[in-house]
Amino acid sequence: MMVLIAHAADIHLGKSFQRIASEERDRDIDEAFRQMLDFIISEHLKILIISGDLFDRPRPSNFTLASFKESVKEFLSSGGRIILVNGDHDTAAESDITATDLVSRYLNGVYHLRHFVKREHELNIEEDGVKLNFFGLGAIRGPRGLKQGQEIMKRINEIARTEQGRNIMVSHISIKEIFPIAEGHSLDSLPSNIDYYALGHIHRRIINNVKDGILAYPGSLEIISRDEIDDWKKKGKGFYIVDLSSREPLVHQVNLDIRPQEKFGISSEKEVQNLVAEVEKYLAQLYSDKMPVIHIELSDEIDSIKKALRPHVDRWQKQGVMTNLILNPSKAETSSIEYGTSGSMNELKIVNALVGDEHIARLIIELKNCLSMSDEQQCGEIAKEITSKKEYWDKALKEWPKSSAESSTQKKNLSEAGLGKFMG
Repeated sequence: MMVLIAHAADIHLGKSFQRIASEERDRDIDEAFRQMLDFIISEHLKILIISGDLFDRPRPSNFTLASFKESVKEFLSSGGRIILVNGDHDTAAESDITATDLVSRYLNGVYHLRHFVKREHELNIEEDGVKLNFFGLGAIRGPRGLKQGQEIMKRINEIARTEQGRNIMVSHISIKEIFPIAEGHSLDSLPSNIDYYALGHIHRRIINNVKDGILAYPGSLEIISRDEIDDWKKKGKGFYIVDLSSREPLVHQVNLDIRPQEKFGISSEKEVQNLVAEVEKYLAQLYSDKMPVIHIELSDEIDSIKKALRPHVDRWQKQGVMTNLILNPSKAETSSIEYGTSGSMNELKIVNALVGDEHIARLIIELKNCLSMSDEQQCGEIAKEITSKKEYWDKALKEWPKSSAESSTQKKNLSEAGLGKFMG
């Protein structure tokens, strides 16, 4: 008897693509999710793992929650089960109830795996006569995240070696040896006695043999950032079907039919006609029912290039092509070192040096980016999370560096009449 499960990650329901035909691109995320569920139902699979970032924010809109409920209705009513962990996008302040909490609380068949140390035992499900043991380790924010994650994985290791059946670790983490730019865990720190490490957080597809089992990142369902385009061309976008029948899990890649994307670059006005010819050739050779997103990076002579390109961009947009002009691409924000979290590596390093807390630094960068896109609701949510960190701000107001007597006076005024009063 075959024991099959589906594994997806980094879906980002409720994401808003502010700069590129927002409504259509927003729907692309939902359509990819439904396309995956339709495939899973047609193949009669009963277990779907989502390794973090099901939602793009901890408190998505009511519309996003209702859309999720409607999308999973058929799968759950047929006996399907969804097993979740939190990603960094759908993780809020520790005291807050997140959307993943809500959907697991109110939808039968949805299980939210909290960090293993917060549970009496792992989740056990029997599928086709085989016991499946699920261990959870979601995203942990802040400077203590890595240390806490290490403790959780040690505990998983202790329990997994005593379990009968197949052991599956569901986690939203980065691995240093796989993605060395980002801060993350080492392969050696992963627990042993795990048959399948169902990971999320990195938006590209990765499958490796690790210790006693298989480590797999399915990547994001859709292209979230233009940095993911090259990997999508090589490996596609979608999810995995994992066969746990044999001693070593077999991982099958399933590609979804998503909107094509392509990148072009231009550095001077005299290159406009060549660029237009390249874009026209690309559009003529495109085999897809969906009109593409094209990203055009302008590295110099920006105003003159924009003016020369305008009639062509207007014509492409009338055809349904989504265009995204990137000004000074070397300075422009791209996806992060972790393929999804706001803030480039240099930006994060600078802000973190100023505030001394990586989580606060990421939130500040997210707020800056949000303000540039005029998303009032999301900006308010990020600002609320920043100001909720009362312990950090109390400490910061006391310890902020004094460069002069004037800065000391400014700090006193701030504490008495400004941010200190606001923080209560």
